[in-house]
Amino acid sequence: MEKLSLATDFAVMVLKNYTDKFYKYEKDRWEAPLLEYQELGADDSNFVEEYKFSYYDAYDGDSTAATVEQFVEDLKTLLNQHSGIPTYEKGVLNNSLVAFDLRYHLYTPLICLKAGGLKLTVSPVNLNDDEKRFVDNLRAYIDTNATVFHGKSLYLLRNKSKVGMGFFEAGNFYPDYVLWIDTPDVQYISFIDPKGLRHLQWDDPKIEFYTTIKGLEARLQPTGGDKTIVLNSFIISGTRPDDLRQWWNKTQSERRAKNVFCLDESDCVEGMIAKILP
Repeated sequence: MEKLSLATDFAVMVLKNYTDKFYKYEKDRWEAPLLEYQELGADDSNFVEEYKFSYYDAYDGDSTAATVEQFVEDLKTLLNQHSGIPTYEKGVLNNSLVAFDLRYHLYTPLICLKAGGLKLTVSPVNLNDDEKRFVDNLRAYIDTNATVFHGKSLYLLRNKSKVGMGFFEAGNFYPDYVLWIDTPDVQYISFIDPKGLRHLQWDDPKIEFYTTIKGLEARLQPTGGDKTIVLNSFIISGTRPDDLRQWWNKTQSERRAKNVFCLDESDCVEGMIAKILP
């Protein structure tokens, strides 16, 4: 009986979580028939105008807060002088905290906070290691394959969870990135989610979204104007290919047929782009 209050708190937490998910599911289901393409505006909720760094000293004499403060001041100087980070990235605290600037991203900088026990928070959004690795790999591919994008425009945007672009069809799925590749006649919009997959089942709605999104593509096409719009969904796995093979008992070709690529594969981005641009 002495644990009754703890069990009650747990039950309340579960009910709140369920109610929140149920509300969002019903809200998205109601909105689904009303969906249409719109131009991305400067006031979109995905844009970040300001970051807030918060750190609490772990012990007396801890200089980490001062280090982070100086890091922020240095970033301000770079952004004011160069409107970006000329060297692509700038890190501190053994690169546990990194700011980086992909010139194709729709705002700068992006912030990566790696797992390392720092009592540091970054709001409104920061990237984890897998999310940054994907951008690193995309940048490397673009820089070495300029001819692939000749006559095309490419843009990337970090998609905020819960307030960005989400899909109730995939269990309220909010992919981490939106990638646009625009041509005179066709615009390719891809939703990309780098994530660990060790605990995700082979038939999870987030994975199956690669085929579900094609129904959405057909439904939305009449609102796309004169330009054909092609939608795709990709999962970029931070889990190693060998581990996925054991977990799912599937081959690489079977996995890639569902638009699942691994960050550890040297042709990860190349394979994704090949699927986007036929």
